[in-house]
Amino acid sequence: MSKSNVFMIMPFEDAFFEAYEMLKERFADNFEFCHAGDDVNTQQNVLKDIVQMICNADVIIADLTNLNSNVFYELGGCSHS
Repeated sequence: MSKSNVFMIMPFEDAFFEAYEMLKERFADNFEFCHAGDDVNTQQNVLKDIVQMICNADVIIADLTNLNSNVFYELGGCSHS
């Protein structure tokens, strides 16, 4: 059985990366995690890569702590993908 894809939307701050890594380790048996900083091909294609990860995700987790505008932007993209 293949793993479900999880796209994590979060601010780029150490505390959030710690939470991401904890979730990734805890649920590694059933889920494959990624976030906007993973496997980005080039700086010119960041948005394209994010949209692709959103489209490929079975589950999307968004951390809205601190009301980060980039998180809301990516979350808004989820409704249009």
